[in-house]
Amino acid sequence: MVIISKNEVFLSQTLAALRAQCDEMDAECVVVDASGGGMGDVRDTHTWVRWHDFTARGGRSVTIPHQRNAGVGLAKGEIIAFCDAGGIPGEGWLSRLTAPIRDGDAAATGGPIRSRRPTAYGTLNEVPRGAAVPSVVTSNFAFTRALFDGVGGFDERYDYGSDGDFGKRIRELGEVVVSVPDAIMTIDWGDRRRQLRRDLRYGEAQAREWLLHPERRRRIVFETPEVLLYPLLFGTAPIALAVALVTRRWVVFAPWVKALVALYAWDRLHKRPNNAMVDHVVVSAGILRELSSVGRDGLSTRRGEYDASTPSRRATRPLFDPR
Repeated sequence: MVIISKNEVFLSQTLAALRAQCDEMDAECVVVDASGGGMGDVRDTHTWVRWHDFTARGGRSVTIPHQRNAGVGLAKGEIIAFCDAGGIPGEGWLSRLTAPIRDGDAAATGGPIRSRRPTAYGTLNEVPRGAAVPSVVTSNFAFTRALFDGVGGFDERYDYGSDGDFGKRIRELGEVVVSVPDAIMTIDWGDRRRQLRRDLRYGEAQAREWLLHPERRRRIVFETPEVLLYPLLFGTAPIALAVALVTRRWVVFAPWVKALVALYAWDRLHKRPNNAMVDHVVVSAGILRELSSVGRDGLSTRRGEYDASTPSRRATRPLFDPR
């Protein structure tokens, strides 16, 4: 059982909820914490946990994929389960989530993620048993060590979104992350402001995936057209507005308005369409911000933390060595 954390105030609640389930399964629990010692009270309260104080290298401010790889490297078991700090597992969550793996019926599993607060999308990954999980996230996820080794771990060129990329590389190997609908995890995604900040980061992650994986672009557009359409719409809006102001012909703005209406109709498929549209606008801002940082020489970002010409950790470095 692996949990990564950085100043997560609800980590203690998650550990308290997990202890009995870990004891039942004879599972160790590894916490990889990047708080710089700021969570010492939680560590001292939960002495049953194997705690690792993670120190960032190379000036990285966001170390999510690095911590995930470190957690798997520290873990002793052949089956690895992940949840987020702040997540509250349902009854029998760990046993149910890992049962298909322990029975040899799957190499990876995921379960539903319910939000304590209203969101635009309702419960995430609420699909029938045995179906492929639509969104692979470490909030509710388990896999074999052999699969992790085959995929090559979490790609450390990402800040956010490395779990989604990990899931896509599982699919590219011909494997499926199998749905376990009764392995329920409940989590507080935060207030609306925090949700929008997350949208911005996911937009940056989607742009980074677009840059790092040209071979995925066709599938990205087919599966999630809003990833392309929203940035195009809002990226061209200033041009359309400028032309309308110069020519005094507001009719040139009409196609933009029609496209916006069409996208809103698409968002009405979601549980809260108004929130979904705002989310997509913020994701678009993240995509455009990431793309705007690309230089002529390639893919250096404004943070200077990756370059697509440089292979990821999975191709160049061994798995994390806790020694």
